Amino acid sequence: MSALDLTRIIAWLSLVAVLAGAVAPGQWRLKDVLVSAVDHTSSFAVVGAIFILAYPHDRRIAVGVLIVSAVTSEILHLVSGRRDPSVSDALAKILAAAVGVAIGCLMLHLIPGQSAL
Repeated sequence: MSALDLTRIIAWLSLVAVLAGAVAPGQWRLKDVLVSAVDHTSSFAVVGAIFILAYPHDRRIAVGVLIVSAVTSEILHLVSGRRDPSVSDALAKILAAAVGVAIGCLMLHLIPGQSAL
């Protein structure tokens, strides 16, 4: 198994973990609302960076997966009934994923033999 294969597995597992967090019971979540919102949004930045590292030549697909996942996480809030989904939260998650994509591209640029564009 190559390092790229391992990175792809980590990317998908981290995305599943983030989406599972959208439907996790309330007692599993952070109690401070501000910290919880920052935590869940920043997780999309981390997943974004991992996806870019996992799919260095398929960045458009990675970005598409991240956008769909951000919207899906808000829809899962509706399904779980624990919180109302909002467009602003979905946009914040998409923006965080974009920051993660930029960080991932920067990291690729620093790896010899990889192209950041």
